[in-house]
Amino acid sequence: MTNKSQGAPQNPNPDYQDRDILIKPIVIFLVSLLVLTVLVVVAMGVYFRTMERRMQRFEERIPDEARERVLPPEPRLVVDEKMALEEYLANARAILDNYALLDEEAGVVRIPIDQAIEHVAVRGLPRWEDPDVPEPPEAEIDAEPDAMVVPDTPEPDAPEPDAPEPDESELVE
Repeated sequence: MTNKSQGAPQNPNPDYQDRDILIKPIVIFLVSLLVLTVLVVVAMGVYFRTMERRMQRFEERIPDEARERVLPPEPRLVVDEKMALEEYLANARAILDNYALLDEEAGVVRIPIDQAIEHVAVRGLPRWEDPDVPEPPEAEIDAEPDAMVVPDTPEPDAPEPDAPEPDESELVE
């Protein structure tokens, strides 16, 4: 029997290794990792220097006219959407809220939108006369409020009075 004062019992035949970690494979791995990292950094430096030299040679061959920045035609991509929207709304508001002379010879002016709405509400829409467009026929109002008769319009299904009746053989085709 063991005495508690002697400490923990010692197992003469342990089920584990005396040395848990082998140091040599770990050191070899870390050294090879360090060497590989240094080689990659050196290779990247050589690659970047080579590409820099190639780029300088390439830029020397570009004419000065081609170096100027040429913007593509409208519409372009919007870089700052909020600023572009604010600018658009400010321009639209300036057009809608201010007076402008559009055509001096014809006497066409732009008035603020609020004033234009009041003008149309009081006076109605102006009637523009176009000599090339014939006036539509006036509709005659029948006794019934829902029925309107337009004069001089033939009914779509009625045959013309001078046209001969179609033969049944003509209809079958």
